[in-house]
Amino acid sequence: MLLAVVGPIAVAAQETEQGTETTETTLDDGGAAVPVPPAEEADDSLPWTARYLPVTIVALTVLTIGGVAAYYFFRIRGKYEVVSS
Repeated sequence: MLLAVVGPIAVAAQETEQGTETTETTLDDGGAAVPVPPAEEADDSLPWTARYLPVTIVALTVLTIGGVAAYYFFRIRGKYEVVSS
């Protein structure tokens, strides 16, 4: 277990001691290395999921809360009667 912990640390230490070589490069102001075609006009319309998903989630949430409230008022609350003493 000690070897599993110390081994990667020793390998990383050897890699950093070796150092790195740097190379010099020059840039040519002649333009882009690869010609880039002009960008096409992007379609601004949203996909159907972005248009309908939020509306569907809100509608299902309202229906769920309404259903839970109706269930409570008609089934649970109607089952018991408050008796005053």
